[in-house]
Amino acid sequence: RFHFPNNISVFEFHRDSNYSHPIGEINCFYALTECFKTSALQVERNLGFEDYVPLNLKAGEYAILNTSIYKHGDIFNKTNKTRISMDFRFIPDIQLKNNKSSLTKGIKFTSSSYFIKERELKNLI
Repeated sequence: RFHFPNNISVFEFHRDSNYSHPIGEINCFYALTECFKTSALQVERNLGFEDYVPLNLKAGEYAILNTSIYKHGDIFNKTNKTRISMDFRFIPDIQLKNNKSSLTKGIKFTSSSYFIKERELKNLI
């Protein structure tokens, strides 16, 4: 994901569950470049309070978050730096019972579509 100066990268503050993501999904937010102040992902500090704080990370650092229940988003990037980050998502198989699909891509939230099993990931490495 790219968060360019004088721009935003996510169009609204949201919970991933608003887009049909399972509640048990865990997100690993990995910073490829420094994320700071207005270029950082803004994350709700206390569930339900919309009290956002920047997720300040150095390049190579990561944060483990439950973005399905905590609201998050971007604000206007007033820095002169582009944030580049990527996300990895994890979920126990037992949480995949709902058989819903991603609203943005239409991909089913299953271990054979949106997610892959840990043993299959090990085979890719």
